[in-house]
Amino acid sequence: MIVRVARGEEWLPTARTEVAVSRWLAAEGFPSARIIEDLEQPFLIDGHPVTFWHLILEGDRKATYGELGGVLRDLHSLTVPEGLVLPSFDPFDKQALRLDRAVIPDDDKVFLRKRWRELQDKYVELRFETP
Repeated sequence: MIVRVARGEEWLPTARTEVAVSRWLAAEGFPSARIIEDLEQPFLIDGHPVTFWHLILEGDRKATYGELGGVLRDLHSLTVPEGLVLPSFDPFDKQALRLDRAVIPDDDKVFLRKRWRELQDKYVELRFETP
């Protein structure tokens, strides 16, 4: 079993979404992380959202790129159930906080922030074929 403890109560909606996604994917038979079903989750303990998950044991080999692509194709072909709202993908959502908290020299933070802004600018220029 894996116990996940979020940083604070502001993460409770995220924990609820993760539990709902796990239940949805389990109902679809999709291979993914599974919550412990006989618990009403998430818990809020001392201001921290807490969830319980089944441990996933690593296999004896790594998946091939083709296998990973097939799993992603299958995932993207699923219809999100009504009432389940998934967040939009934001590859830059946590970096500012992580850089602020990083215990690294200030000149490294300056370099990383500059690179982060450059990557954000490049990302905006990307065009995707499908939604």
